Amino acid sequence: MDLPLWLLILALLPLGGLAYTAWLIVGAVLAHRTVRLSDPVAGELTVVAVSSPSSGPGRVSFVLDGVVRGAGFAPTAVKREGRIDRGRWPWPGTVLDVEVERGDPARFNINWPAAGVDGAEAARRLAEEMRRGEA
Repeated sequence: MDLPLWLLILALLPLGGLAYTAWLIVGAVLAHRTVRLSDPVAGELTVVAVSSPSSGPGRVSFVLDGVVRGAGFAPTAVKREGRIDRGRWPWPGTVLDVEVERGDPARFNINWPAAGVDGAEAARRLAEEMRRGEA
């Protein structure tokens, strides 16, 4: 459930003062960062490598390397950093839906709500791609 920013500020202010509240807000904004795309095209991001998840529940930091591909541009190696819910953690071989800037494929947004990552499903999809000679 996403709370309006003003409500979040109001709720957190008494907990640790203005500096603590500002720190939490900056983290929340960076975690939900999206890139403005002027000519978006649907694509896929295949995760090649990803950092280990940090300990603790909830949202955790990640750094991933992968390849984006889609109609109208060549497959492109990319890197992405951010924060996600632990339950959506991408593993190498995971294929994520993305929206990509056609003229600059390094600019993209991951469709995290659709990324209910399931290790068994990711392995099945990768095996299918390998059998077809796509991976």
